Amino acid sequence: ADKPPAPTPSATPEPTPATMKGAYSGLIDNMGTCLTYNQTWNNRKELQNEETMSFVKQHFNSFTLENEMKPDATLGSTANLISVADAEELGYVLNEYGEDTVPKLNLDNIDEVLKIAKENGLRMRAHTLMWHQQTPTWFFREGYTSDGDVVDVETMNARLEFFVRTVVRHVMETEIELTGEAGSLVYAWDVVNEYVHRSNAASNPTWTSVYGDLGLEPTYVKAAFAYAYDELKQKNVQDKVTLFYNDYDTYFSVEDEIALVNYINEGEEENICGGIGM
Repeated sequence: ADKPPAPTPSATPEPTPATMKGAYSGLIDNMGTCLTYNQTWNNRKELQNEETMSFVKQHFNSFTLENEMKPDATLGSTANLISVADAEELGYVLNEYGEDTVPKLNLDNIDEVLKIAKENGLRMRAHTLMWHQQTPTWFFREGYTSDGDVVDVETMNARLEFFVRTVVRHVMETEIELTGEAGSLVYAWDVVNEYVHRSNAASNPTWTSVYGDLGLEPTYVKAAFAYAYDELKQKNVQDKVTLFYNDYDTYFSVEDEIALVNYINEGEEENICGGIGM
């Protein structure tokens, strides 16, 4: 009798390439890397490079901008002053603002970055709203000048509120335009960076020039978190977007880090600081 035909060997499937986000799936929801959009001083534009973005999407689902959301990138090296009426027309938040002019914020790059995040299916950690470094010194001076006196606490409080609320609100409004939903792209904010290492100031004046050294109970740091958290609550995304205090060498200053976060959250209905970035 004829033998039945031998079975045709099945093709061996190609192995799935190992990826960072795949390796940590189920353990780390947001596997991130650091990217730039248009960092001209060293010509780094990873977010605009097709080959780089192909690699990024393979291994990561999240990213943080290296410098382009730090205060100096948003405020600029010199103040571009506009009227209060023009600022309100742009959607700036000026609740307790008492000055005649407002520094125009550089938000165009952030808008482009959010578009790229949406187009590539990436989420984003925003870094950072408040830092004693990479904040222009004119932000602390009368009239936003390069050589004016340092402003008083009341004036600085108003500037801080304007800046934090305006940037956070603008990002969420842009998310709504792009995806129909606030909190859809930026899932975390580093609200304050490296306060415990505040003596490592690159230039003066800075925050301590206005407020003095308030130790581990800095009222203005707590206020920055309160403003940002309130903006999240207004969009009902406080349970999906987390506010962080970020620092380095945290293992050398554990008690200080914990004391600072406890102070920020003290007396609040919810934990407005939801974690420590390391």
